[in-house]
Amino acid sequence: MLRFSEITKQGYKMKSIIVYILGFTFLVLTMLVKYHGLPHEAYAQLVGEVFRSENTDSILRDSFLGRHTVYFTLLKILHLDIRIYEVGLAFHIVLSLLALACVVFILRWDLGIYDPALIILSIAVIAFADNRILPCTYAGPVMGLAGTPAAVAHALSFLVILLILRQRYYWAAVVFTAACAFNPRGIFVLYPILAGGILLNSMSSWPAVLIPGIWGAIQYSGLESVSIAEIIQRDGSESHIPLIEWRRLLAFMLVFPLFAILNKYNPAQFRRTGELVLWTSLAVFCGGWVYQTWIYQKFPLPEVWLLSPVRGMSCFVLFVHLSLVRLICIRVPAVRREFVLGMLAFAYLIGIGYPLAWIATGFLAIMPVTPFTAASLCIIVLILQLARMEKGPRIYPVLSNYDQAHTWGQINK
Repeated sequence: MLRFSEITKQGYKMKSIIVYILGFTFLVLTMLVKYHGLPHEAYAQLVGEVFRSENTDSILRDSFLGRHTVYFTLLKILHLDIRIYEVGLAFHIVLSLLALACVVFILRWDLGIYDPALIILSIAVIAFADNRILPCTYAGPVMGLAGTPAAVAHALSFLVILLILRQRYYWAAVVFTAACAFNPRGIFVLYPILAGGILLNSMSSWPAVLIPGIWGAIQYSGLESVSIAEIIQRDGSESHIPLIEWRRLLAFMLVFPLFAILNKYNPAQFRRTGELVLWTSLAVFCGGWVYQTWIYQKFPLPEVWLLSPVRGMSCFVLFVHLSLVRLICIRVPAVRREFVLGMLAFAYLIGIGYPLAWIATGFLAIMPVTPFTAASLCIIVLILQLARMEKGPRIYPVLSNYDQAHTWGQINK
C-alpha cells in the first residue's frame, strides 16, 4: 500500500499537471482572442504597398508612420506578409511569448512569486488590464494592436523593463532604441526611467542614454509638417487627455498615491524602479494634461500628440498590477488568494474595470470564502453582466481593443 507521503506527492504532481494544462489553455485562448490580424484597412494598405512590385506613388512616403518606422522594411526583408492570417497569427504569438516570458521572470525573480497557479492567475489579471484603469492604455503582455508597429514596440518594452530591473543598462538602451525604431508611442516613458536608473545605480553607464537619445533626434526630425488638429480628430482621447471624462481622470489620479502604498510591499530593487516609474509617469501625465489643455495653442508641439502621454501610462499601469498581485499573494491567506486573483481577472475580462473591480477584490479578500460563496458570486456577476448587454449577438468588451486601434497622422503637404 502507498504511504501517506507518497499519496501526497502524487496529489501534488497531479495538481501541478492540471495547473500547467489550464495555464497553457488560458494563454493560447488569450492570444487567439486578442488577435484579429491587421486592425483596420489603413494598415492593410501600408503592408500591401510593401509587397507591391510596380513603382507607384506610395502611401508609405506620404504618412508619418510609413516614413518613421523600420517595421515595413523588416516585413519586406523577411517576406512576412502578415495580411495572411496564419502568418500574422504566428508573428503575434512570437511577440506575445516574448512579453509573457518577461512577465514570468519579473513575477518569479523580482517579486518572489513561485507558485505556478499564482503566476498564471497574475498573468491573467495583467493580460486583461488594458483600458481597465485608463482608456487607450495597453499594459497586457498580449496586446490588442496585433499586426502593427506598436505591437512590436510594446513587446520589446517588456524586455527593456526586465533589463532595467537587472541593471543591464547598455542592453536596455539598445533594446529600447530598437523598440523606438518600430514605434516610440507610449514607450517613450521608459527613457527617463532608464536615465533615472543609471543616475541612481550606475553613473559609469551614463553613455547608454546617448544611444536612444541620438536615435530619437534622428527619428523625430521633420515633425513640423504634422497636423495636430488631424491627430486629435482621428485619435481622440488616445492622444488628447482633455477628451477623457473628468471622473475617469480624477479616478486615475488616485492610482498614483495607491501605487505609492502598494510599492512599499515590494522587494528593494523593484521598489526603487517602481518609484522611478511613479514619478516619471506622474510628471508625464500631468505635464501632458496641462500642455494639451492650456499651452499647446501658443506652442504647438506635434511630438506630444504623436508620443501620446495617455499611451505612456502603460508602464505605470503594468507596475501597478504587478504590485497589486504581489500584495494579494503575500497578504491574502492561501485559501483565498487564488480566488481573489481569479475574480479580479474575471472582472477585467467581462469589462469591469478600476475602481469597481478593485473594491470587489478588496471585499473578497476579507470575506470568509467557501466554494458555494465563490460560485454564487460568479453567478451574480454573470447575471449583472447579462443585464447590461444588449439583445442579440455581442462580443465581450475585451475585444473592443480592435476598434480602438489608430494609425499615426498623415503629413500635410
